[in-house]
Amino acid sequence: MTRELLILLSFLVVFSYIIEVFAKKIKVPAVIFLITAGILLGLIGNSFHITIPDITIYLKLIGGISLVFVVLQGAMELKWSKSKNSMIFKMFLMCILPMFLLSFGVASFFHLKDSIPFSQALYNVIPLAIISSAIAIPATQLVNRHAREEIIYESSFSDIIGILFFGFIFNDKGNIVDESLLFAGEFAGTILLTVVATFIIAWLLGYIPSGIRFIPILGTLVFIFEVAEYFELPALIFIFVFGVFIGNLEKFKHLPLIKHIHPERIDSHTGEFYHIVTEIGFLVRSFFFLTLGLYIKPSLFLDFKSLSFSITILAIAFGLRYIFLKILRIHVRPNLLFAPRGLVTILLFLYIPASKHIYPISFNTIVQTVLLSTLILAVIGLIEDKKEKEEKEEREEREEIGHQS
Repeated sequence: MTRELLILLSFLVVFSYIIEVFAKKIKVPAVIFLITAGILLGLIGNSFHITIPDITIYLKLIGGISLVFVVLQGAMELKWSKSKNSMIFKMFLMCILPMFLLSFGVASFFHLKDSIPFSQALYNVIPLAIISSAIAIPATQLVNRHAREEIIYESSFSDIIGILFFGFIFNDKGNIVDESLLFAGEFAGTILLTVVATFIIAWLLGYIPSGIRFIPILGTLVFIFEVAEYFELPALIFIFVFGVFIGNLEKFKHLPLIKHIHPERIDSHTGEFYHIVTEIGFLVRSFFFLTLGLYIKPSLFLDFKSLSFSITILAIAFGLRYIFLKILRIHVRPNLLFAPRGLVTILLFLYIPASKHIYPISFNTIVQTVLLSTLILAVIGLIEDKKEKEEKEEREEREEIGHQS
């Protein structure tokens, strides 16, 4: 059994890599193929009467670790400067305003229509309002550098604020003052943890001798993240800040405190560290979506009530995005459709006890919303690919005319 498991796992790693390469080639998000592959593997297993063990309890764990590496990778790619403060603030507003309006609006509808407690309706809707960095960040290969930065900031903010928002509402015990004070204390504790842990890990990155260097650092990152999660602290803030700090260390070299961690040593290892983060992120993310696909039944796609609700939610979400993109003077293209639901949406839904789910928000609804919003990204990829080919043909024609003349 152990040998068969190792064969299966190694096959899935290679298979996931092939999917990743193929998806990049045709400029379509790999998550579509990963989930589809998981569904097909489940069907093949059933046809051969192979019992697939129930590992859904590990989805939260795999998803949480995947989120760490996706956000860390995206944050390390961001190049900060004072001139970008305005753009960063706009993307922060672009994250919270549609999220809050969609969540409160749809929750109010369920509360008034079905007399569902407002907080229960709200924490059921919030996962559907969060943009997934796990899907959005890898898909930024489809767009230019400026749009890429905007999308990374917005999707990272969306994950962090969405989780904070969900946790605040889900854990609400009715006393808003006490809950707000507790939340403020947790947030302050996270900021303190972030500052201290960032310096410690940055120092380790520069001082651990050559050889086994990055695994202890990544282990420390995941350890701090999971401990913070255990105490219900907004741990993604730490991951995001650490990534931005490491990726922009040269901007802070002049600060006296930074000199003590010898930034020149860290700089020499940052490239290697980034590549390891990228590869582990790919591995864990692939396993998450393949595993998710294994437990999706094809009959899900025939649940038209859930499908109609998913389409309605996405229509409202994209409508709100269009309005705020215009108000904040952010380019509508390609940002409008770059709002996939994904990993965080699934994780938060799994966190809600089955007895607290509300109709028509079900597992089917969540998966359909994830797939539909990701298919929209696939359309962007095909459009951008066509545009790129047309521009290439135009350049070749101009060069040919130039040679003839």
